[in-house]
Amino acid sequence: MKKTLIALAVAASAVVSGSAMAAWSTGGDFNGNINIGGNITTDAPAWLWKTGADQGTAVDLKLADAVVSGDNNVWSGVGKTSFPVLMGKTKAPYSGISTGMAPVITYGGEGFSISQPADSAPVITLSAFAKDDKAKAGTFQFKMDIMSLANVFWKGDGVTTNDKNAYQTIGDTGKTYGNGFAQNKTYVNSMTPVAIKDKISAILGADMITIPADAVTSGYTGPNIFNRADAGSIQGVYASEYVAGSGVLTFPKANTPKNWNANMTVTVSYQ
Repeated sequence: MKKTLIALAVAASAVVSGSAMAAWSTGGDFNGNINIGGNITTDAPAWLWKTGADQGTAVDLKLADAVVSGDNNVWSGVGKTSFPVLMGKTKAPYSGISTGMAPVITYGGEGFSISQPADSAPVITLSAFAKDDKAKAGTFQFKMDIMSLANVFWKGDGVTTNDKNAYQTIGDTGKTYGNGFAQNKTYVNSMTPVAIKDKISAILGADMITIPADAVTSGYTGPNIFNRADAGSIQGVYASEYVAGSGVLTFPKANTPKNWNANMTVTVSYQ
């Protein structure tokens, strides 16, 4: 309400000062119209998202480096450097929200599949094509680190519980929030919050959320943590990253193109 009153006051003062420039009536009866209004904005909690800056579009290969396997040319170790795929973070810490802030992240694309082994980052498979001729088709497989954290402030009652700031790894072992979170329970348990925080910080740089220095670590939790209305405040961060040297590209020997492309899509909705 305070913001609304301020907006109205500004609009009204603008009308009054502007009216001094209007022409006087010529006398007699008078009628006119005075508009008073303004914008009403809301700072609703939200996630912000962006994809990597096409750093994977210049993965050049030499035909001589391919290994012949049956009727196929196979390149291993494709993509010598890692690069971000998807990055996300909450716009600001928030509280009192019980629904609509848990991201449902879904990767896809032509020929897409994802496997989530217990001992490594998820493995993505996509169809690969010549850039100018989709009849020349192959497959591209790579590993993708998927990482997410929640930083939550819990308000204690001062008697049996104390205030606590904590951050946790996010895992979707129930497989109910798309395919964009780590889902293998063994692998999720191996992802320590400190290591995940350091990796996401390296990817996001200055865009990383600020986790208080006194925040303690806790075990992994699910994406529904972002809908905990009983938390004092919540903020979250997400990053996925191409694992350097993990790519395997396969094309038939008889149909190996001069250039290639594999396209992965991503959608984000909320529960």
